[in-house]
Amino acid sequence: MACIINQFSTVPMGKFRHGSGFDTRQFSQENCARFAEAIYKQCGVYKHIVGFIDGTMQKVCRPTEDDEQKLVYNGWKHIHCIKHQAIATPDGITSSLVGPFIGSTHDAKMFDDSRTLDRLILHLDQLSTEENDIGYAIYGDLAYTASEHVFRPYREYELRRHLNGKYVIKKMSKVRVQVEMEFGKMFQFFKFCKSDYAMKIRGNTKPFQVYVLCTIFKNFHTCFNGSAATAIFGLTPPIIE
Repeated sequence: MACIINQFSTVPMGKFRHGSGFDTRQFSQENCARFAEAIYKQCGVYKHIVGFIDGTMQKVCRPTEDDEQKLVYNGWKHIHCIKHQAIATPDGITSSLVGPFIGSTHDAKMFDDSRTLDRLILHLDQLSTEENDIGYAIYGDLAYTASEHVFRPYREYELRRHLNGKYVIKKMSKVRVQVEMEFGKMFQFFKFCKSDYAMKIRGNTKPFQVYVLCTIFKNFHTCFNGSAATAIFGLTPPIIE
């Protein structure tokens, strides 16, 4: 079975893996305008947020070697895992997926090591023109450093300078759960990803490869059937092409 999966996976991995890292087609001028408008209609706070970023854990079988156990052990959740970083857009698509990272990697380090900010600056800055000087951005949790292209909730000490800060946090938290919904949908349809016993880091079936493929096929499913996110934000998912 593992051999069949490995042979089959080479085709979609070769075709879609590069685009899954940061799909620039998803962040076109037209799409960013649609995404920002849809998110603003739901939160009424920011007019230029086009996606949501977060990290996710994929449980793996505990390695036999002590040094490998330490590498993939996550002390927060007390599990052995690898991690991925995703950006979900309000059309129900996981538009960026990078990884894998070892289980102890902090979300901020994943963000830095993946050079996601560099990609955002390079691409989103090109969308700003004299006619449209909106600086598009993504929204994450407190693990991320605030910048021109990355927004996050206010920290406690920052609330003193922003009187409506708690209102903003509440509104954005309701729409930010979309990225977690995308993780949930993938695990719902592809339960094999949740089988930590089958996910061996030295096995024939590579856990990160399985996760990437399942995310790609989750996107396919959304293109054909929509998702909870498309219903919430009132957007039509992209066509499969």
